[in-house]
Amino acid sequence: MTRNEVVTKFIHHGLTKGRASSVAVGIYNGRVALFSYDTPIAVWVGNVLVCNRSVYSRTTSSLQNMVRRECPTRLYRSVQEVNMGAAIAVTSDEQGGV
Repeated sequence: MTRNEVVTKFIHHGLTKGRASSVAVGIYNGRVALFSYDTPIAVWVGNVLVCNRSVYSRTTSSLQNMVRRECPTRLYRSVQEVNMGAAIAVTSDEQGGV
């Protein structure tokens, strides 16, 4: 599977586990997440995708941009990495505790 395929399937809820080079899909705080080099860059919380906008490597930035382009705006929430856990908790509460 290519990086693009992993990202696309993750965005469209078609992948809960997988890997291609530097990108992987797995579990982060009990939720399905997209990782770049073991750093969570996007986490599904109910129907909202919480995305890490912190700047990392060129590869990670490329993946972050790919996620931003693929994900419908109404489902996308961007946060700094240091606030990722808080954003997941707030988004979960907004989604009714999902």
